[in-house]
Amino acid sequence: MIDQFEKAMGRAGELLRRNEPLLRPAMEKVGLDASALNAMRKVEGWIRSRSHEPLARMAGLLACALILIAACQQGRPLAVDTAPLPSVAGPPYLCNHVPEAAARLMTGVRDPIVVGALTEPRDEAGHGTCGLYQPAGERVQLLRITLDTGGIRGQVDEYLKDGGKPLPAIVPDGYGVYIKDPEQETHIAAILVRGKARLLVDLGQGSTGRDSAGDMVAFLKLIAPKLLAVTGTPSSNPSQKTGS
Repeated sequence: MIDQFEKAMGRAGELLRRNEPLLRPAMEKVGLDASALNAMRKVEGWIRSRSHEPLARMAGLLACALILIAACQQGRPLAVDTAPLPSVAGPPYLCNHVPEAAARLMTGVRDPIVVGALTEPRDEAGHGTCGLYQPAGERVQLLRITLDTGGIRGQVDEYLKDGGKPLPAIVPDGYGVYIKDPEQETHIAAILVRGKARLLVDLGQGSTGRDSAGDMVAFLKLIAPKLLAVTGTPSSNPSQKTGS
């Protein structure tokens, strides 16, 4: 019985090892823990060192079976959560003002690495940068929000001329555009200007299967009213051009 079980586990382990060069990057890309692959190797080495101890070898084989099950379950495609973003911002927040629930739905990543902070406007326009990154692998940037005082309407006009789509009314006197990447389905960026205040959102890696444009508009409706509450002094030359 042990010999038959060991042969079956050997075939399964060999299949997993043969496909590891493809499986590991895929797991890391979507934020899954690939440590099960390393654990499998260690347990197999331990089993070989206990080749003359039937009970120890059986325990090791059972451990390998559990690791294989976990690794295979992790390798399955995750179901896409198509639930709409919340209509009202609420805690917990990332970077002080980014609703975690909305960011999780947009990116499809549960526990991103979060860097930076956004300052709420008081006597002047707010400022700051918030970056969300993939927690495993190459630390791919998932979402970036930038708030500054570089708002010029002419910049939005230039993006519109280049094929960008106008944003709907989100804040009073606001003017914005979003741009979809023709080569990456889930990559979309938006700029929303109100006076000198400017809010830039770059969804570098959205959740495949979701409406990235709809997510972007819904996300701006959550964060823009507070972050662009103070507009500052309007630009003296609204049609002035600036770089992206």
